[in-house]
Order: sequence, then structure tokens, then C-alpha cells
Amino acid sequence: MTRYQQIANTLRAQITQGQYPVGARLPGIRQLAMLTGASITTVQSACNLLQDEGLIEARPRAGLYVCPPRQTSLAPVHQAPQPRAPILLTPTSITAEVMQQSLNPQHIPLGAAIPEADFLGMDLLNHIRRRRTHQGNEDAKYAVPPGSAELRQAIARNYAGRGTPIAAESIIITNGCHEALVLALRCVTQPGDTVAIESPSYYGFLQAMQGLGLNILEIPNHPDTGLSLEALDFALARWTIKAVIVTPNFSNPMGSQMPLDRKSALVARLRAFDTVLIEDDIYSELFHQGTRPDTCLQYDEAGDTVIHCSSVSKTLAPGLRIGWVISPRLAPQLIEQKILLNIATASLPQAWVAQLLISAKWQQHLSLVRRRHALAMAKMQQAVMTFFPEGTRISQPRGGFVLWVELAASLDGTALMRHAIEHHISITPGALFAINGAFRHCIRLNAAVHWSAQVEAAIAFLGHAVRDPIFHRSADKR
Repeated sequence: MTRYQQIANTLRAQITQGQYPVGARLPGIRQLAMLTGASITTVQSACNLLQDEGLIEARPRAGLYVCPPRQTSLAPVHQAPQPRAPILLTPTSITAEVMQQSLNPQHIPLGAAIPEADFLGMDLLNHIRRRRTHQGNEDAKYAVPPGSAELRQAIARNYAGRGTPIAAESIIITNGCHEALVLALRCVTQPGDTVAIESPSYYGFLQAMQGLGLNILEIPNHPDTGLSLEALDFALARWTIKAVIVTPNFSNPMGSQMPLDRKSALVARLRAFDTVLIEDDIYSELFHQGTRPDTCLQYDEAGDTVIHCSSVSKTLAPGLRIGWVISPRLAPQLIEQKILLNIATASLPQAWVAQLLISAKWQQHLSLVRRRHALAMAKMQQAVMTFFPEGTRISQPRGGFVLWVELAASLDGTALMRHAIEHHISITPGALFAINGAFRHCIRLNAAVHWSAQVEAAIAFLGHAVRDPIFHRSADKR
């Protein structure tokens, strides 16, 4: 590596890590030469390289400034085609493989959608745990369904503060958001029924539907506006759909956000067809700017269409396994299914979360992690733009922390994942997020990582690897 390339790499890292944010002025050429001990010609060559990459620009009589991301590289990813007939998903081993590798502490964790410690609230949680010790005997008892009254009341107050009054009696505590969704499906479907889902969609949902013997109907998910209502209308007119699963706020893996009018229209459409809407709301607290987005639950005034699922796994600690499901109409059935499934959710974590939700420190914590997520996402987007080939498309989420990357149609994301694992980097291949590998040329990256030279090097490694023909399928094999 030449000296000017070394200097360019150092400056690039400083820009990507936020030392020089968008719009910031860099030191002048002479000052950079003094700082690096290099000649003016060498520094000029390094800056020319960064200008060619679109990272910086030279302004007449003003110096060098950090550029905003190139919009051409941020073009929206393609959405799925028109829905096809529902099918029963067949078992696959790749999901377990991906999850095991993603959680390996020796790997750079770009795979699983699990925030690193910087984005969670362990210090806050430990503070609450110490304060709660005097109630140990009470907290050691079973919190039989619907769960801790203290926690359900805290959740109800939290929702009321957002403009969604919910009775505590309509809330059932679960082992995370995934169990909330499973309980909802068990209440409203039978094996062989059809459930519609966004495409691409979180692979955990696909697994849950597979385990319940449900037929899956994929509905295109627009990278900006979420579930396609036009495609859903097409499907509702042709098939009997018992439920629709949707993540209207910062969906996984695309990060899309459904506009308010489309949320309202979605609830109205499904009520007309007597179809249940199962809403996954696990990411909506992690908006990057503005205010917390509305949920579909807010538009279900009769309380008979939406089953709302959420948890603290993405905002506090996934290991707590504290989630909830809300449905005024189906609360008794949900309680029955919860008892059949595993009797109860652990009492101590419920007590801790209840104390947190009523604490002023909770909102302070959320404000902090929102800022961190927004910055982390910008860094990840910038790094992908810098190191990945021309033509790469990335999502533009306004919340959450997962980045969807669409590469050349010939790319085999699963082969890329296995190659990355050999180099201690975990990613999630796009094939997991749809039926029949529809997004095999895509990958999902977790942006909620502590940014470092190692993380940047991992992105650079991936950007180099996707250019290798060994990871691309020939036209006759696509």
C-alpha cells in the first residue's frame, strides 16, 4: 500500500467514524502534510482519491469539506413481485446455522439483529435490580397469565402517553415479541390456513408459520412505504386470508415505514374482510428523528382487528425475554394459549421492567439510544457506499438498526455468508427472508455495533468479496 493510500484510509476512517461529520471542514493540505509527516504532493493525492470516492469536495477559496452520501448509491432497493399463491414452507437448516454463527463472540456481529452493549440499557437495568432486592420473596412467585399487574399497568400508562389508551386487562405478558406473535397465530388460525406476510420479512415469522402448519402468502414490501396495499387487495380478492403479519414501523429487514394514511387504510381493509392484523411493533421506539410513529393499533378503535405485539428486546436487553401482546377482544384466548404453551413468564424480569417503564430514566435512555442508532446507521451506510461496488443498493431506514443491501442479481448471499464466517464476520443472507430464496442476492447488516477499525475493515472485506466471481452464479443457474 502506498503512502497516499495509507493517508486516504486514515482520513476515510475518521470521516466514517464521525470525527469529521457531513459538512465539516477538513484541515488544509499543508496542515495535513504537517500532521502526517508526508509531502504536500502525497497528501494531495490522498485527497484526490477521497474526492473521486465522493467522500469530500474542494470548495473554491474555502478548502475541503465532507460530502453528504451520494444519492445515486442510496437508490431504493427493488421490491418483491406481485403475490403468488400461498405455499407451505419446507424446513431448512440454514436458519439455525445463521443464528449460531451470528452469536459467536469471536465474530464481528453484523448478522443477528441484536444491538451491542452500547445500544442497550444494562447499567440502567442493574440499577433497578439493586433497588428491587427488598421485594425478592414476592418477585419469586409465579406471575401467571396475564402476567404481572404492575408491569401491565406500566405498559398501559406508556401507551396512554402515546395517545393509545389500553386497559391493562387487554395486555398479556409473553417471553419476548416472538412468543407474542405465536400466541396470536395460535388464537386465530388452524393448520392449513393462509397468512399473508411482508416480503421480505423477518425469518422468525416464517419459522413460526412453518411450525404451525400455515400456508404463507408473500405480499411485496416497498422499501419506503411498507406493505403494498394494492398487492394486498389483489390477494384478498383471490384467497381466504385469516391473518396478515406486518411490521409497519422500521420493518426487518428493509427498515420501511408505512405512512399514517396507509396504516389506517390497512386496518379498514382487513376489518372489511374479517381478517386479523398481527402488528409487530418491536422497533417503533427506535425512530431516528422527529416523534414516535403511530401504530396500527391506534386506528383499531373497535379493538377487534389488530393484535399488537412488542417487547423490550431491542431497547433494553434481549436476554430478559419480556414482551407483550395486546388485544381487547382476544385477551381470554391469548391467556389460555399462553398457559398451554409454557404456563408463565419469569417474574423477576417483569418486576425489573415494570420499575424501568415508570422511571424518568427510561425516556432519557430511549433518547440516548435513538441518537446512537441514527449515527450508527449513517456510519454503516457510508461504509457500504465507500467499499461496495457501483450499483449496490441500500435501504434508507428512518428508524431501527438493520440495513438491507441489494447486490448484483447473480450474487449468492449464502456463499458470501459462509466465506465471511471463515474470516470471523457474521452477516445474514437475504435468502432467509423469503420463500424459495427470492432475495438470495441480498444481505442484511446489523448497524447497532460499536464502530471501530475492525468493523470498518469487515465492511471493506465484504465489499471486496462481493466482486469475486466465485460468489456469483452463472446465468443458467439463476
